[in-house]
Amino acid sequence: MKNRWRWREQSRLRDLRPDMSLENYPYHVFEYLLLTQARYDLAVGQHNGDTLRLKQALERLQSILPKAEHFKRVSSQIEILVLQAMIEYALGDVDQAVHTLLSALALGEAED
Repeated sequence: MKNRWRWREQSRLRDLRPDMSLENYPYHVFEYLLLTQARYDLAVGQHNGDTLRLKQALERLQSILPKAEHFKRVSSQIEILVLQAMIEYALGDVDQAVHTLLSALALGEAED
């Protein structure tokens, strides 16, 4: 399993800077960066059993959902909700994960 994560060290990828803010980027770039970081945190958090990292990813996603709604970025809203559901499930909150996933599905259904 260690070999599976060796790419992380070899790539020299860094976590997003804590001071990264919407004021420094166009919204769609900021959203992309946070979604990418949340996906990474989900993978690492699941692999290592790191609940703090999972909770941080969930907070990132919850922070950008209102903006995605404001800008009517439905595909982003769906992606955010699906990632939230995956994190909630990984944290053991199955009922909330199902509720969140149903919200994502409802958005997708409305968009065909």
